[in-house]
Amino acid sequence: MARKDSFDIGRFGRFLSFELKETVRENGLFILLAGLVPLMFLIVTFLFSLTYNPEKIGEVWSGYAGLKAFVATLAIVLFLLIFPILKYGDITDRRKGQMPLMLPSSHAEKACSAFLVSVIIVPAVFMLLYFGTDALLCAVFPECGKSLAGYYARTGLIDYNYGSFNINCSFAFFLPPMVSLAGLAGGALFKKHKITKTFFSCSVAFILFMMTMISIIDSSEISIEQIRNNFEWFWYTVQTVTAAGFGVYFWKSTASIEL
Repeated sequence: MARKDSFDIGRFGRFLSFELKETVRENGLFILLAGLVPLMFLIVTFLFSLTYNPEKIGEVWSGYAGLKAFVATLAIVLFLLIFPILKYGDITDRRKGQMPLMLPSSHAEKACSAFLVSVIIVPAVFMLLYFGTDALLCAVFPECGKSLAGYYARTGLIDYNYGSFNINCSFAFFLPPMVSLAGLAGGALFKKHKITKTFFSCSVAFILFMMTMISIIDSSEISIEQIRNNFEWFWYTVQTVTAAGFGVYFWKSTASIEL
């Protein structure tokens, strides 16, 4: 079997170790700063509170608690989407992408390493750092309110009140592997402006999908109770299938350039 199609566990382990060391060296600071976004947001809020009327200081921290989930959603989605592009986006660049091609490992080993690093290992480290920082800040500073992880554990993804659906935990709306695999696929698909084009394409696809689903629901006889009971598993199933598609595309596209 040719090296391109083979998979040796020992060689794969050495290559994965090399990839992780390179990730720490090249992207370690980016991962650390992204994981400390809760602390940065708290500092910004504290500095803003110093300029506020002391009698209305409670409004500042009330706004902080309300914005915390939105900031987490933005930070998590952007990190999971951007990191794979920063790490593997150069594979389509003939000048910068030569090193991965020349390393003594098969395509299967390099692709599996890319999946592990960008979809599992680094996102897990980032999420632990992000939610750990948030939980620590909430324990030390009562003004921070409930921790994001604790809030998600006590509530569902959506609620139905007063004739409309509300997303309780927007930071849990998108599956992390799906977002990371979208970044990998975007890095392999686009030649230039990879981050911008990937983000724009995913945003447009999401908006079109939600518009289509809303149109289908409005024109059908699906009850509110059915939507509430089936939304989560349906939405996460759609994301799982989408993630698989992104993964297959990355595998096929990198095989064609002999990653």
